[in-house]
Amino acid sequence: MPRARARYPERPQLFLDSSSPRHLPQPPPRPGRPSFLPRCALGHMALELRWAAQCGGPRLTQGRPAENLAKVFSLMDPNSPERVTFVSRALKWSSGGSGKLGHPRLHQLLALTLWKEQNYCESRYHFLHSADGEGCANMLVEYSTSRGFRSEVDMFVA
Repeated sequence: MPRARARYPERPQLFLDSSSPRHLPQPPPRPGRPSFLPRCALGHMALELRWAAQCGGPRLTQGRPAENLAKVFSLMDPNSPERVTFVSRALKWSSGGSGKLGHPRLHQLLALTLWKEQNYCESRYHFLHSADGEGCANMLVEYSTSRGFRSEVDMFVA
């Protein structure tokens, strides 16, 4: 006679599985926030910005995803580890899955934000993948005058 299996209360599944698709358990909503906020990084930040815009915070522009992503990027803490993940996912999304390095407009907006923060190395990388040669040159001139020696002027452009 087969032994009856003991019934335990249903436990939430901690990861998605192709055999049994269930949603990840969500934490309880924060007071004053809508309960439909997803936990993924891009969606969470976009909805947080939309919620802030409804409450009189920064405004999102309709139909301009690069500008919206750059706005979210500029509002993030520069020392946050989530910022690196956000940039890589945003650039991967903007490439359209074609394996390119991301949309040039998004690279330009990220470079301008990093330039304002005086993060010249990261800004240079994003300027190189954008179509803004004049902005890149202006940033390199500022970088060489603020952080370099007079004898090293030619090395910043190389």
